[in-house]
Amino acid sequence: MLAVVLSVVASVSTRAHLTVYATKVQGHGFYAEFTMNYVVDTCIINKLVDGLIEPEDLPGDGEFLMSHIQIDELNKTKDEERRARLFLKFAKTITQVVPTETTILGVSRLGECKLGAGAVYSAIKAKLDSLNGGKANNTMDALIAEVAVNNGYTLLTADFYLSEAAKAHGCTVRYWQT
Repeated sequence: MLAVVLSVVASVSTRAHLTVYATKVQGHGFYAEFTMNYVVDTCIINKLVDGLIEPEDLPGDGEFLMSHIQIDELNKTKDEERRARLFLKFAKTITQVVPTETTILGVSRLGECKLGAGAVYSAIKAKLDSLNGGKANNTMDALIAEVAVNNGYTLLTADFYLSEAAKAHGCTVRYWQT
């Protein structure tokens, strides 16, 4: 009975951007606790370091996720001191690193990506290209947004075009205009 209930709750929670935790309370059966999941775009870490977004501005009801894409973008920071501050903020903010949903040759890291069909990625990338003229980082941004879309997570970003492309594909987005 419990497995059936948790299966139904977990199924519903995926569509509602939630993670379900079940705990046995001594003598009182089980209860479920719901937690939101947020995919954090790289620009949010930059804005946190720059003081344009305060940690208190981030949602307080969930876990913050990133993929290797955001880590790779942070690693491209040329200034060593800034890169160190970005990774320190990353370590204080991000609770879990998750795989991307699609593998893109030359971008994806083995063991950090799934062999997805890529339909959502391709649609988001096409939308981004049409909105911003095909910026070089659209591949990475589309992979980030696809994680949120495919898993029912909320995307946190300060990139207007990424927010619009993700919303166009059913993603819940929290956008910061800074």
